[in-house]
Amino acid sequence: MLFRSIRYPYGCLEQTTSRVFPLLYMKELLDVAEGKNASDAQKEKKAASFILAGIGRLSMMQTTSGGLGMWPGNNTPYPWGSAYAGHFLVEARKAGYPVPELLLEKTLDYLKSVLFRGHSGTQDREVQVYAAYVLACAGKISLADISHLSLEKASMTERCFIAATHGLLGKREMARDAFSKGARPATGEPETGGNLHSPVRDEAIYLSVLMDIQPEHSDVSQCVAGLLSSSFEGRWGNTQENAYALMALGKYFARVKKEMATQWSGTVREQGQAILSFDEGKPLSLVLERNQDVSLELDTQGHGHLFYRFVSK
Repeated sequence: MLFRSIRYPYGCLEQTTSRVFPLLYMKELLDVAEGKNASDAQKEKKAASFILAGIGRLSMMQTTSGGLGMWPGNNTPYPWGSAYAGHFLVEARKAGYPVPELLLEKTLDYLKSVLFRGHSGTQDREVQVYAAYVLACAGKISLADISHLSLEKASMTERCFIAATHGLLGKREMARDAFSKGARPATGEPETGGNLHSPVRDEAIYLSVLMDIQPEHSDVSQCVAGLLSSSFEGRWGNTQENAYALMALGKYFARVKKEMATQWSGTVREQGQAILSFDEGKPLSLVLERNQDVSLELDTQGHGHLFYRFVSK
């Protein structure tokens, strides 16, 4: 299911990054989406080959400025896409993948130039704060480097990345203050250009940052439920939504797995009669064809987190 969720027809900067970024969290996602089974090693090997191919393709998109263009051979960098791809490269290096030193170094140098240059509106500011976050993830900036970033009139995306950057630099109280003065992600139509906003993508960024700096926040469970309910057959509305949702949920499930030993079982009942049993190592997928109303019950025993969804049509 996970590989189907990230199968895209084009090889542009955004889709290349969106295809491989969630695979860094594959183990956690497979445990929840597909359960533990003997083929996991093969799937992880396949994921590694995708990630390596993605890194190679991104290297073909680097411009002389260090930023990355939308397509190989482009001379003009795509600012949001460069920060997004830089974020992936940093996390891939941390995960042990062989990211070429020159590719990463030039990308981070470009993001430094973005951080310190002027801006002409919300879109530029969002790229600046995303650049700051990526540089903080790479350990390349200090608090002094972000002193010019302001929460005044900040969008939720800006607020999230400013908070996360402060958290990475050891100022968790400042990070939490950035959230306390903000609001939940706004509603609206998905963007097809610029910084590629959508309610789902922004909700996923919010959850991802919460998992980094304030995982006990009361909004976490609401974000998880919202992201899961907004998907259809394991996919969301576009590539940005797919990638950020899978990344954020991967962080969440990794924490859940670490904090709580999971051992549970359950039974699905129809009209009071047991029709199927399952446990933490055996994910359930059940299709019932009925031409009348039925009563379904889900009984569980044990400890852990169980995620389920009923769909009727």
